[in-house]
Formats: sequence, C-alpha cells, structure tokens
Amino acid sequence: MEYEEAMMHHIRPWQILRSLSPQSRDIRLTIPAHSGTESLTIRAIETILLVAAARIVRARDILEIGTSMGYTALHLAMNLPNTTHIFTVDKEQKPHAFDGTEWRPRIHFINKDIERIILEFIPWQDMVFCDCNYSPELIARCTEVAQSCRPKVIAWHDYGNPEAPWQEGVLDKLSESMELYHVEETWLVFWFEGGLA
Repeated sequence: MEYEEAMMHHIRPWQILRSLSPQSRDIRLTIPAHSGTESLTIRAIETILLVAAARIVRARDILEIGTSMGYTALHLAMNLPNTTHIFTVDKEQKPHAFDGTEWRPRIHFINKDIERIILEFIPWQDMVFCDCNYSPELIARCTEVAQSCRPKVIAWHDYGNPEAPWQEGVLDKLSESMELYHVEETWLVFWFEGGLA
C-alpha cells in the first residue's frame, strides 16, 4: 500500500478564527511599552491566533517555551478564563510585561534552560507554544518537550523568519509525520489534535 507523503498545509487566518463562537471573538491586546523592543514581540494577528487556538481547545494549562518580553503570556492570561494557568520557560531572567499586573498570579515563570527542563514540572498541558528559534537542535528539543505534554494544540513561531531560516526546514520535515498548518502572512505553524475542523 502506498502512503501519500504529508506536507505543510498553508491556510488563511480565518480558517482558524472561524472555529470561535461569536461570543468568544473579542480579544484584548496591550501595546508593547518597552521602547525599541517592538520587533521582539509577536505581531497582533499572531497573538489573536494564539488566543483563538487556546479558546478552541479550552486550554486550562499552557506551556510557553521562550518567554522573551512576556507579552504572549500576558495576552493569554488576559484573554482566557481565570482558571487557565500559563507556564513560561526561559533561561534569561529579566523584567517581563506581565510583572506587576493583575494576571501575574496565573503566569508561572520557570527560569530554566530548555535543554535542562524537567517535564515533571509541566507534565500535562492543553497547549504548547514553541518560540525558540535559535537552532535546529533547539527546535527539535522544544518539539520533543511539546509532544511529551500530550497537548490538544502545539504552535511554533518563526516559520519563514529570515533570521531563523532553519525553522522552515525543520517544520517542513516534521509535516511529513504530523498534520501541520502554516497560517499565511504570519510566522505561526499549528498542530491540532484530530486536525483542524
């Protein structure tokens, strides 16, 4: 029997957003306040898509690998129920956008190198966001951690980013064994348990 080789699906943002009910389409955004760091945060459409994906799977526990400025964790906490907790991992300890906010109690910063992360801290996650584009090996490690969490959705950032050219190759290769969806005009790739409805 011949198997057709899987490949990356390229979709439009509405193909994810259409899964939201009308009452869950409002999403709050905060403008990055750190002058000169705007390029270090993900774009508004990407934030909207990540919040939408979390809402679609009714995520209660989210793992973010790569905290950066902390805006993604902040936006997830701002836009999801108070029962949702975000665990965000980064080896760099620095001020984050969520520090001092009302959402900080639901955001759990884990100051650890992803190479040394211990899965017992974050065993079962509904959603994992891999934002670690430093090398093909690190992307593979993040993906391994993500899959170990047995999530309902995994998202990767930096697909198509000219500053991380290896990301595209790694995820295209992964799409041979997983049904992956690249959202056009973004750097996001998603995997949904059971595929995208």
